[in-house]
Amino acid sequence: IVQNSFERTSVAPSSAASAMQSPGSSAGAHGCALQMEAFRNARGIEGGVLAGLDAMGKVPWAVNGPVFDLVKAAWASGGKWPDLPSQEDLALPEPMDLAEALARADGDEDGGKKLYDAHLRRSARLKRRNAELHSLRCDTLLKLGIAEQFKDEAAFYFPYNVDFRGRAYPVPPNLNHLGSDVCRAMLTFAEAKRLGDDGLFWLRIHLANLFGLSKKSLDDRAAFAVAHEADIRDAYERPMDGNMWWLEADEPWQALAACRELARARLAAESQAVVEEVQKLGSFLGEKPE
Repeated sequence: IVQNSFERTSVAPSSAASAMQSPGSSAGAHGCALQMEAFRNARGIEGGVLAGLDAMGKVPWAVNGPVFDLVKAAWASGGKWPDLPSQEDLALPEPMDLAEALARADGDEDGGKKLYDAHLRRSARLKRRNAELHSLRCDTLLKLGIAEQFKDEAAFYFPYNVDFRGRAYPVPPNLNHLGSDVCRAMLTFAEAKRLGDDGLFWLRIHLANLFGLSKKSLDDRAAFAVAHEADIRDAYERPMDGNMWWLEADEPWQALAACRELARARLAAESQAVVEEVQKLGSFLGEKPE
């Protein structure tokens, strides 16, 4: 998907090699021969760098609908939530001229000038902050607008390029999975996978990492999630009016998304346990449950 403002162009996942006319167009190497030679070494451009870009570009993504709806609700409520700018400007001080400043300083010329200069600096600081808020609001509206356009798509794909260090980045700049906390939370893999034997364990690790516990042992991080199962369930059932535990995370919106996945996994496990018990009961009674 190539996104330019609100104009959408869908591009099927295709070979990065065919999309790039020259090796330099895929890597920001600034014409450095040594860097381009490093790309060509080993497996070469097509077998190495471009093959890696192809692999990432073939991963289907989707908008995480429930989290997107919560982000929209938070934004509609005023935007005073993590990673969302306030929709209200900061109040500016009342205008003051030098004469008024001198009057407030009881005629002290030096005191009046200091008061006047402090007033100008404070006003300028608040105006800069309001300009920043305006820019952040525009950026937020752009991201939400893109998510709104793609929320009903079964899948979409990100094209990638690499910089001169060999680091790969999605081409669309506004909404991608390497963006801010709210951007990452609003995106999910389009193809669901079974957790398997240890998937629940790693999902708990992921949640603990979002709370800044990445330096703890794996077992400690898993135990952290287990100890907060009630909070996780609360975040899933009452995300905007519950105990709001998820807001304590370093990456709160991603933590909320992880809480939802953990809660759903637990509910699925409980449902499966009920089915198994019914099947056992049916076998004891000599009946075959449907």
